[in-house]
Parts: sequence; C-alpha cells; structure tokens
Amino acid sequence: MSGRQKVFLDTNILFYAHDAADARKQGIARDLIRDAADAHRILVSTQVLQEFSNACIKKLSLSEADMLLLLDEFFKLDIVQITPAMIKEAVDLHFVSGYSFYDSLILSAAASAGCQVVYTEDMAHGQTVLGVKLLNPFVL
Repeated sequence: MSGRQKVFLDTNILFYAHDAADARKQGIARDLIRDAADAHRILVSTQVLQEFSNACIKKLSLSEADMLLLLDEFFKLDIVQITPAMIKEAVDLHFVSGYSFYDSLILSAAASAGCQVVYTEDMAHGQTVLGVKLLNPFVL
C-alpha cells in the first residue's frame, strides 16, 4: 500500500487473519491489517463486522469471550455505517455489474467513505468500480 490511501477491507481479509487453515493467506491478511491499521487508514463497515462475526462463530467455533475480544479490536477502526442510500446504490450496482448484492454493498460503503482501494478475494482483481480499485492481496 502506498501513501495515505484509505483502504477498505472485505470480510474475507479479516477472516483469513484469524483462520490458521491457510498459513500463507493468514500471514498476508495479518500483514495487510497491521500495516493499514498502523497508518490509521483502514476502514470496514458494519456489514463486514457482521459477516466476520458470523463466519468466526460458525467456522472457527470461537467462544463468546474470544469473539467479543476480537470485535473490541476491530471496533477501534474507522467503521462505515450502512445507510439506506448505500443499500439503494448496492441494488443498482448489483444489476449493472453482476456483483452480488453484498459485494455491491461493500463497494458502496467503500466509495461513500472515500476509500481508494478495497482489498478482497471475491471481486475482479484490478477492476475499478465506483472509483474504488479492487485488489486481491493473495495474488499481489
């Protein structure tokens, strides 16, 4: 990551940082989160935190105490609150782009917060949507 770009992290980046099943992805995700957080330029949305919580509880079988501690760390980040306008924009984007509604909502949240980059594994690497560049850190 270069300069002072605001970056938005998709759910899968947060999840891989805590999933030991793939050590390579875990290391990349942790480095990305640490570097962006140290520069105070990382954003997530309420949607991402909800999806992350669900995935950790279901797939990693985290305890309530561990999940709450983990969330407390992420609550220190800049968090984009999903708004009705973002939901409408996501619906439009879904029908225009073919991205899932939830991926479209991530893009809408990132764009509304002025992020230049969304780090994600789920969308087209290198594509720019709503003025936000999509980067897959696992192929960089």
